[in-house]
Amino acid sequence: FSDHHQYTEYDLDQMEKLRRSRGAEAVVTTAKDIVKTERIARSGYLYFLDISLAVDQEEAEQVLGEIDKLVSPGRGYGGVEGSSR
Repeated sequence: FSDHHQYTEYDLDQMEKLRRSRGAEAVVTTAKDIVKTERIARSGYLYFLDISLAVDQEEAEQVLGEIDKLVSPGRGYGGVEGSSR
């Protein structure tokens, strides 16, 4: 499912059918989606991964600089709070 998907009862039924048809013991999702799948979470076979992302200052500046170029052509680098740029 795509990010921010609003799970329907049909979706949950399909996940359960797929799990059983494949002989899977569990379904794994992200922590943020576990709350959207509460019904099957109570079933005992749904597990979640708590995912986080760490980016150092130099990487953040590079990524934000590229984003700035995309959203503000011709404006140049917008910088990162606390950056010396």
